[in-house]
Amino acid sequence: MSQAQVDRIWSAWRKEGKDRIFHSQFKPKPERAVENMTMYEYKYFSSGSRYLAWKTRIPTTIHQTYKTAARDKIEPSRLAYMDTWITMNRGFQYRLWTDSEMWSFVTTFYPRRIQKAYDKLPMIVQKSDFFRYLVLYKYGGYYTDTDTRCARHVNWWRMDHETDDVEFIAGLEWYIAPPDFPDTPISITNWAFASAPGHVVLNRTVEAITHRVLTATAKELRDVTNVVEVTGPLQFTKIILQYLSDKGWGYATLQAALKEGEAVFFKEGGVLLLPPVAFNPGSFQPNTTVRDVRTVLYHEFAGNTGWKKEVGKSSWI
Repeated sequence: MSQAQVDRIWSAWRKEGKDRIFHSQFKPKPERAVENMTMYEYKYFSSGSRYLAWKTRIPTTIHQTYKTAARDKIEPSRLAYMDTWITMNRGFQYRLWTDSEMWSFVTTFYPRRIQKAYDKLPMIVQKSDFFRYLVLYKYGGYYTDTDTRCARHVNWWRMDHETDDVEFIAGLEWYIAPPDFPDTPISITNWAFASAPGHVVLNRTVEAITHRVLTATAKELRDVTNVVEVTGPLQFTKIILQYLSDKGWGYATLQAALKEGEAVFFKEGGVLLLPPVAFNPGSFQPNTTVRDVRTVLYHEFAGNTGWKKEVGKSSWI
């Protein structure tokens, strides 16, 4: 779908009021709005905060990937984003994986079939996608892209579910589809997620990507428009939704639960899905200034000026 077609649909939506329905999934709730940022920072980030004491099977390690670990070779804006994950998560380990370290990890801990699939991927963005699933399947922990900024301690990703046995956390990009993705009623981000080691969702994701890559042609893998379907959020969303469907949560049932605007917990498997305002605030409303207590990170979408610029700007691909 061309940008002109998307613009025409948006124009029609605005005339019919459909745009307000779409944007409603990103709006802060009045009772959840944060007004006093000083008190907010103290409550959730101070060393004595009760939120730092939550126990979970998800290890207290934050993983990120980048081409180099040399701080003087990382652009200042990105380095500032990366540092928020360290300074705002005291007591957590931080692990930055370079391109060469990612390959060493794959060859050390995974069988030849998976190594072959990883090596076959022609773009580093694909390898980075694949690696995040592999490293959290092995070690567990929290993964987040280096173009994200931490908004509050990662313990709060378990928002309102601190007493539940949470083993896997993912954030929704939307549960009401935008006009350019009419066939994707629910989208789950892969720029941030958390997992206990060996979770079945990541096992299925690794297997699905391995099969897809090994059966794909070199031309298919070089096509940037296929990245989201092969290793990215489309693949991730597909696996998670199929897993939940196997547990009895179809689209209709899931969307009904998500429209409450709060995190939804699935006891079997310990899967927690966060609302769009958690991982995706402001993507479709860039001038939004009200901060919601459910927002745990901000995504700056650096890919829109990198590998994605050839397929057009979008918050999703």
